[in-house]
Amino acid sequence: MKNIFLLLLILYKTLAKEIDLNEICRGIFFEAVSNPNNSNQFFTCVQGKGTIVDCSQEDEIFDPLLVACVPPPPTPEVLCYEKGFGWFPHNDDCTLYIVCEFSRPIIRRCPVNTLFNPSLPGCASGNVETCTLDDIPIVTTTIRTTTISSNDINVSFVCPSSGSGNIPYKNDCSRYYECVLGIRNPRTCSDGEIFDVVTGRCDDPDISLCAENIRCT
Repeated sequence: MKNIFLLLLILYKTLAKEIDLNEICRGIFFEAVSNPNNSNQFFTCVQGKGTIVDCSQEDEIFDPLLVACVPPPPTPEVLCYEKGFGWFPHNDDCTLYIVCEFSRPIIRRCPVNTLFNPSLPGCASGNVETCTLDDIPIVTTTIRTTTISSNDINVSFVCPSSGSGNIPYKNDCSRYYECVLGIRNPRTCSDGEIFDVVTGRCDDPDISLCAENIRCT
């Protein structure tokens, strides 16, 4: 990894003049790094000698972490066409994020000194220069268990006309609907999970309440 940063530094210093691969690769036994001028190419250094290598496909880009040519990330338009709804990170700027609504992309920026955290998804505090999120402190809490009566739960199978949320799927505990502005989008829980009507998300069956199991008395 240290060699990669060294190579990048040398490359940027030599961009203004003709690149000397042997100078770049001097002292490097083996390393590969992307070409800053052409993402479809990369440089390989083998025993101090450099070579320019083209990716096999014209639309591929070199990934220095995988040390391989890979398909480029989808554009916001392609991403939203495939996903339909949701919040997703922007490929070029960690302070931006993509909101997909009805398969159409909207680019939004996080507030000052925050960046997009796809795990939330949402904006969170972090270093915008290095695109690293701040550590979230682990808080230990004592949880009191409460028995919930099915009579206390009002289960709705209708999407609200405004806002967003999740509602259960009739007669199938492993499925649910994601609601956005009154539109229902069918979703399926991961293997081994069911939709919990109390929390509105998929979870372990042992701690979840399925709408199918609720009966009025």
